[in-house]
Amino acid sequence: MIIDQQVAFFIDGLRNPQLDSLMAVLFFLVGVPWLLSLTAAIELGLAIFGRMVGAVALALSLGGAYALAFALQRIFSELQPRVPVEEIVHGFAGFPDVSTAGATAAYAMLCVFGLISVKSWRWRTLEVVGLGYLLVLIGLGALYHRTPLSSVLASYALGGCWVTICATGFQTLRRWDAEARADAPAATASSSGR
Repeated sequence: MIIDQQVAFFIDGLRNPQLDSLMAVLFFLVGVPWLLSLTAAIELGLAIFGRMVGAVALALSLGGAYALAFALQRIFSELQPRVPVEEIVHGFAGFPDVSTAGATAAYAMLCVFGLISVKSWRWRTLEVVGLGYLLVLIGLGALYHRTPLSSVLASYALGGCWVTICATGFQTLRRWDAEARADAPAATASSSGR
């Protein structure tokens, strides 16, 4: 909590109108309307092209991250002492940050889709580095909007763990689907040969 306060004081010393505008753009990237619109558009595209497993995985990654973050906030809110949120940082107020957890899961899942579709190691490296930069910028935007550092780090951990679970399930379902499609012509050929 002392580090949270020191980071909050440091960022308060940096505030200016130009930085406010930049951070508003970064904060937009974690907004619920933006993330829901982005994921809905991508899910629609995946569904149109018959990639239902990907559409479900993306929906679960964002929805699950939001649900887990809200549940943890509820659990931790019971542990915090009743202190007004206006006092810099105290207890577990807003821990973890729901927006940052959701953005971490959604953007990381989109990165997983990109990693699967691209074969060049250069492009894969660029995707992962780009995701890292995006998440750092999102975290800076959250810190600038007075989210405690501990909450941002917990949100990264929650979103990252959840997207790992979703990506593992996605890959497993993709393999099962590919095996089922490969077995279908063989089964059809053997039954027509009789």
